[in-house]
Amino acid sequence: MIGHIASLTSLIDRCAHRAAMHVRTKTALLNNSAPIVSFTFDDVPESAFSVGAAILDAHGVNGTFYIAGTLCDTVDPDGRSLITTPECRELHRRGHEIGCHTFSHRKVGSLGHQALQLEIERNQAFFSALDSSIVLENFAYPYNRATPSSKLMLQRRFRSCRAGVPGVNVAPWISVC
Repeated sequence: MIGHIASLTSLIDRCAHRAAMHVRTKTALLNNSAPIVSFTFDDVPESAFSVGAAILDAHGVNGTFYIAGTLCDTVDPDGRSLITTPECRELHRRGHEIGCHTFSHRKVGSLGHQALQLEIERNQAFFSALDSSIVLENFAYPYNRATPSSKLMLQRRFRSCRAGVPGVNVAPWISVC
């Protein structure tokens, strides 16, 4: 019986994710005369700070670093050091954006709306404690997993919400949540 429940839960998660990928809840019209490129880093291994940010700095451009507060100052399962809290402050000081994940890096679909709201508030509080001028304005779905209801909730809080969908966005509009 437990195996059937786990299978059903997995099926529901996959269906919600597929629906979220194909349902645009918020879009923005692009009226630019040249292509736009966005440099983003997800979960932020230390090399994203020491190498990635340095490359961007050398070319006078900034990136967005989507960080879950609970991952700072830790090592990932593959043994890679993740960004430290002083490095987060330094990224912000150099003009890079600190973007939001859930604080504990949990999938949004595994959280109810209140728990998701708490995760966002905890992440903002974590970064505000590092530097009161850090405001988390854009969100990236941990594990690139969204649900239609989480998209609707998060679009009210953030300027944009991102997931890693392969391909190039060539439409005259972009989906921002």
